[in-house]
Amino acid sequence: MKDIRIDYTQPGKPQQNAYVERFNRTAHHDWLAQYLFESLSEVQE
Repeated sequence: MKDIRIDYTQPGKPQQNAYVERFNRTAHHDWLAQYLFESLSEVQE
């Protein structure tokens, strides 16, 4: 069995996982901001 563990970042410390934070920023600003959604259910799809 692999020795895998989950480490959580501390609240307010996004620099602890800069790769994921950068991805989230790119997804939000570059992808989602290009579309106008009509409803919350459309966003969730």
